[in-house]
This record gives sequence, C-alpha cells and structure tokens, in this order.
Amino acid sequence: MTDNEDTDTRKIEKRRSWKEIASSATSPTDPSVDDYAIELDLFERGDIDKSLWAKHLVEAKGDENEAKWLYVKERVVTAPARRTELEIAKKEEEKRAFAENQRRQKQRAEAERKAAEEAERQASEEREAVLKEIGQARVRKHEERDRAGLVVDHGGKGVFASDILRGDSDDIHRFTVVL
Repeated sequence: MTDNEDTDTRKIEKRRSWKEIASSATSPTDPSVDDYAIELDLFERGDIDKSLWAKHLVEAKGDENEAKWLYVKERVVTAPARRTELEIAKKEEEKRAFAENQRRQKQRAEAERKAAEEAERQASEEREAVLKEIGQARVRKHEERDRAGLVVDHGGKGVFASDILRGDSDDIHRFTVVL
C-alpha cells in the first residue's frame, strides 16, 4: 500500500466512525499478512485513529503496550473493509471525473459550433457586402457607359452609339446593350 493509499484510507475513516468500519469488516475477504505490517508501520509513524486508540487505551486500563496491540489487531481486521471502501470511493471519483470531462467536451464542442456559426455569419455578411459593392460598381459602370453613349457588342468591344447610328460600325445587328 502506498502513502497515497494510506492517506485515502484515512479520508474514508474520517467520513465514517471506527464502529461503522468495524461493523462492515464482516466481508468474506480476510486480512492479508501485509495488513499487519502496514498497520503497525502506520501506528509507529503516528498515523493513528485517535478515537479507536482511545477506545483500546481505556479497554487496556491505560496500558499503552496492550492498547497498541489491540489497536493494531482491530485495524487489521477492518483493513479489507477499508480497502473495499477505498476502491468504491475511487470508482465514484473516476465516474465524477469522467462525467466532468464529458461535460467539458460538450461545452467545448458547443463553443466551437457557435464560433463556426458566427464565422459563417460574418463571412456571409462580407460576401453580401462584396456582392452589393460589385453590383453597385456594375451599375455605375453602365451609367458611365450610358452617359458616354457607349454600346458593347458580343465580343466585348465598345462602340459609341453615334457610330452605330451613322452606320460606321460592322455587324450592327450584333450589338447589344449590357445592363
């Protein structure tokens, strides 16, 4: 068991009293040999469940050595239940983290979709403005041609209307006015 797992185990113990943990220790999983070493090490490092220590100190009538062994023994008996509870807590945390990640991904996708819609709207507005400007430029161009009396034939050549009227232009029947 790592120090991180020890810390997680302590967090679970703080949420539940030692009585609740002891009562749930009836799981079919027996404590492992390692549990004795782990619990003794935790005790010697001073990582103690104070309420459980107080209980065993009272039961041992103040004899700290006897209380120590009673304490370690009960901690070993409840170790499988604490491990199970730790696994459940980890799974719950993983579920919460997964759900949070999914929520963030949905938010990010929605933001990207909105940004794409806004970019498309802006591009559409810009296209409309350009087309409007092109249309206005064509109108101005035709107005200028009209003022100048210019007529454009199918080949794109410009001929003045006065030349057409005099008959100075070839293929008069092919001339058209472009609007």
